[in-house]
Amino acid sequence: GNSIFGNGFNGNIKSNGFVSYFLPEITKILEQNKLSDELNILDSIFKDYQSSTDLINFFFSLKENKKVLDNHIDIDFSKMLAKNEDFKIIFLLFYSSIVYHIAELMKLKGYQLPRNIVFSGTGSKTLQLIDSSKKLDALTPLFEGIFNSVYESDDSDINVKALNNPKQITCKGGIEMDGDNSVQGLKHTDLIEVNLANSNSPLIQSKRTEKPITYEDLTEDYLNGVISNVDSFYQILMDLNNKIGFKEEFGVSNKSLEVLGVLKNKDQIDHLMEGVKQLKVNSSQSEKVAQTLFFYPIIGLIYDLAVELGDNS
Repeated sequence: GNSIFGNGFNGNIKSNGFVSYFLPEITKILEQNKLSDELNILDSIFKDYQSSTDLINFFFSLKENKKVLDNHIDIDFSKMLAKNEDFKIIFLLFYSSIVYHIAELMKLKGYQLPRNIVFSGTGSKTLQLIDSSKKLDALTPLFEGIFNSVYESDDSDINVKALNNPKQITCKGGIEMDGDNSVQGLKHTDLIEVNLANSNSPLIQSKRTEKPITYEDLTEDYLNGVISNVDSFYQILMDLNNKIGFKEEFGVSNKSLEVLGVLKNKDQIDHLMEGVKQLKVNSSQSEKVAQTLFFYPIIGLIYDLAVELGDNS
C-alpha cells in the first residue's frame, strides 16, 4: 500500500496525487453530513502527521465508520478509486511488476511455470479495482503473458486467486514458528533469497552465496544493469497492452497510458539511487545487499504518475 499511496522518495502529502484529487471530495462529504470528529481526524493526519498512507487508510476506513453506517452516508473510497479510469494504470503497473519480478526469480531458480498465483494480505483487495470478476478473468491473460515473456514460452496456464479474507493465508504461514523464529532448527533468514534484478549480471542472493553483491559493488554500471531490467519489464507491459488492450479489459484511460509512456524512462537512476540510499541506512559498505533493487525506479514512477494524473484528472 505504501508503494502505491506513499510519497515516493522526495514527495510530500500536499503534492501526492491521490490526496490532491480525493481530499476535496471526501472533505465535502464529511462537511455536508456534519461529521466533525472525522473532519478533525482528517485534518490532524494531513497537517500534523503528514502521512499520505495514513490518510488514504483513513479514507478506506470511512466505509465501516459507525456514524457513516448509522446515517447511511455514501462514502466508499474503493468505489471512488474504481470509477477513476486514470489511476487504474497505477494498480496495473504495481501488480504487473510484482508478477514480473517473481517470474524472473523463478526462471533463474530453474522452476517450472506456476499453476496458481494467490494474492494475500489486505493490500491484495485493491486487485478488485482493476478486475472485479470472481475468477479475475481479465488479470489471468496479463499475468500469463508476463510469465510467457520471461520464460520465452507460450505454455502458461495459470489460475489467479484472491481470497475473500486476504489476511487468512498470510497468517497461516507463521502458525508453526517457534519463539526463536525457527522451524526445526532452521531460521527463516536461511530461506530468504533475493533477486537483485540486474540484467547484465543476474544473481539470486542468499546466505549461501559465495560471492555476494555488497553495497560497495553498487557502482553506476551495476545500477544501469538494474535499470535495463526495469526497462525490459516496461517493454513487456507495453507489448501486452498492444495485445490485450488495457483500456478495453481494465478500463484504463488513454491519457494515463500516454502519461506512463512519457514518464516511465524519466529520473530512473535518481529513483534507484534514492532507494539504495534508504537501503544502506545502518549498513556498512561491506554488507551484502539485503533487498531487490528492482522496485525502486517503479516506486518513484508510481508517485510521479499519481502526481501527474491527480493534477489532470
